[in-house]
Amino acid sequence: MSLVKSHIYIIGILLIFQTVCYAQESKKNASLIDEAQVLYQSAMTAKEKSDFLTSREYLVKIIDHFPKYSKIEEVKKEWGKITFILIHSDDLSSESVFYEVLPGDTLEKIAQKYHTTIELIKQRNSLKENNLEEGQELSIWKHPFTIIIDRGTNHLWLKENKNIVKQYRVSTGKVEAITPLGEFTIKYRYPFPTWYHRGEVVPGGRVNNWLGTRWLGFDKPKYGIHGTIYPQLIGQSVSGGCVRMKNEDVDELYDIVPIGTKVTIIDTHAKLKKGDIKNN
Repeated sequence: MSLVKSHIYIIGILLIFQTVCYAQESKKNASLIDEAQVLYQSAMTAKEKSDFLTSREYLVKIIDHFPKYSKIEEVKKEWGKITFILIHSDDLSSESVFYEVLPGDTLEKIAQKYHTTIELIKQRNSLKENNLEEGQELSIWKHPFTIIIDRGTNHLWLKENKNIVKQYRVSTGKVEAITPLGEFTIKYRYPFPTWYHRGEVVPGGRVNNWLGTRWLGFDKPKYGIHGTIYPQLIGQSVSGGCVRMKNEDVDELYDIVPIGTKVTIIDTHAKLKKGDIKNN
């Protein structure tokens, strides 16, 4: 009888200990949730005041320290929106630098030096012309971007520092002209590209030019990202193997990503199909 009582006593002690631990863990989790919520509210308040740098700092703290926060996906989306604003702003952040124009400098030289684009330099500094003056100060975005394309879902993601800045809907190759999987590099950038198709040469800007307004060509010949004259088909697998975007979207992307930008094409919906490659 005493042995049974001992067992009951031990079980009781264990249950009490478990209850206490659970209560402490719940209290700790509640405290973390409260802290994450305070940070999120602070981020939104800073955003309303157009203090985007401070807002993003709060969001980064949540992403880094509270990955299980119930609103973490919303936080990541807000981070992307604010980062996109900062990319085009002259605000100085950890990804940007102020540069003083030297004798002989051109926008092309400066863009190559910092691995950015002429278009983005002009947007960040509200420049209408390409002319520069010695001693002029420019705000330069210097941090690299990467591009992820999912041909299974027909999405393209612009990423910075492993986080998604913006998501776009795209079209990829039809079954008989499948978009290749693998890792590529943007090698060419052309506005209003000429379209060479079955012996026909269609100048850029023509209404029958299927490449649309921009061409971001890969280091794999004949493949790249471009605009379209059929925006109603975006989101479908209908192209000849390239990645199509709405013209306004490819214009936006073109202004941001320079030559040398890494592009990864994946397929989350299927295994390798006929015609796929694993690299360039």
